[in-house]
Amino acid sequence: MCIFCAAIPATVAASASIQHKQRQQNETPGPSAKARPFPIKKVTTVIVAGLVVGSVVTHTHLMGGI
Repeated sequence: MCIFCAAIPATVAASASIQHKQRQQNETPGPSAKARPFPIKKVTTVIVAGLVVGSVVTHTHLMGGI
């Protein structure tokens, strides 16, 4: 498995973990709950899209279409 193909599920798993921690933090009362949450889904979408493009380029041009 190439580095791009391996990084896609790892990125999604890390994103899910970060989003879960963010939700837990927002549920607890306190000053940190008032802060605007970081857009984890949007950032993850951009990163995964970049990894998919990198994977397509790698598999079609550099590996001879494997």
